[in-house]
Parts: sequence; structure tokens; C-alpha cells
Amino acid sequence: MTINTAPNRRILPTTLAAALAGLLLLSGCTKQTDEDGVAAETQTTQTETTNAGSAAEQAGIDRLLVSYADMAHAAYKDSLETAKDLQNAVNTYVEAPTEANLEAAKAAYKAARQPYSQTEIFRFDEGFVSANDEREIASVDGWEGQVNAWPLDEALIDYVSDDYQGEYNSQDNIINSDSIAVGSIQQDTSTISPDLLAEMSEIGGSEANVTTGYH
Repeated sequence: MTINTAPNRRILPTTLAAALAGLLLLSGCTKQTDEDGVAAETQTTQTETTNAGSAAEQAGIDRLLVSYADMAHAAYKDSLETAKDLQNAVNTYVEAPTEANLEAAKAAYKAARQPYSQTEIFRFDEGFVSANDEREIASVDGWEGQVNAWPLDEALIDYVSDDYQGEYNSQDNIINSDSIAVGSIQQDTSTISPDLLAEMSEIGGSEANVTTGYH
């Protein structure tokens, strides 16, 4: 009896090829799955790193803002306290205009001027501290001109050298004259008061005609 085994021999290569193809397919799927996993892990790590960096950056900004605000508060606090000391010294001099009280008022002025000068940088904080603040915060520039305007024409306040007559071409001034003319304005200066000085600030439209503040 003769048995023909040829079909079996033909089946073997076909079966083997199918098995190999399956292994390659599985291998390809496994490789793709591994690559997808690595990519996902990388993306997660990058996201976590970005979030951590953003949090650290924001924390640094918050610390900077707090430090900036603390410095501003300290500077204005010192300025306010020394301004009150100056006011007391001036009041004492007005009540008793002695040489000693005059020197005390001068010293108080110098002591008050220094801390205020350190606050001037905070005039320009709008783009840094208060830009996103929803409260109605008054601008420093709204009152700073009454405290430290510059430039200053000294001739409007008191006597100067004979060869200088100020911006309004006159030797008259607030201290030694009962009346002064600034352009077309004739101003009574016989009684000096806080209201008069505030009213005369920038009289005649000149920014140099400063009548109040530290300078």
C-alpha cells in the first residue's frame, strides 16, 4: 500500500509561514504598544514638569509682589511719621519763632525729605502691582505734584540774587511781598496760608512755579 505524503509536505511550509506572520504581527503590535506607552509617559512627564515650573514661577512672582508691597509700605510709613514730625516742628516755630526752633524745623525737614525721596519709585507701579487690581486705587500722580514737584523756581518763594528775576521777571515773591504779579495774574500774598500756597501751585501755567512740598 502506497501512502502519498506530498500534500502534508506542501501544508507544512504554508502553516509555518502563517505562524511566522502571526508572530511578526504580534511583535509589531507589541512594539507599537510599547512606543505608545513611552510617548504617553513622556507627555505626562513633560506636562508635570511644565505644571511644576509654572507653579514655581507663580510662587516666585507672588513672593516678589509681597516683598515689593512690604518695601512700599515701610517707605511710606517712614515718610508719614517724619512728615508729622516736620509739621510739629513747623508749628513750634510758628508759635515761638526763635533761632533754635528754626534750626529744629530745618533739621526736621531734612529728616522728612530723605524717606519720601525713597518712595518716588512707587509712582510707577501701575504695570506691576496694581494693573489687575479691581479696587479704585488713586494714582500717586494725583497728589504728588503738591508734595515733590520739579523743577522749582525759587524766585517765586523767596529772595534770590539780584541778577535773577524768576520766570515772571520780578523780584517780588511770596515771602517778602504783599502782592506779586505773575503774567496777567495779580496775587495777594499779604497773608500766607496753606490754602493760598495750594492755590498758587503752578500759577501762571508754569510747572516751575511750585509753592508746596519737599522739592
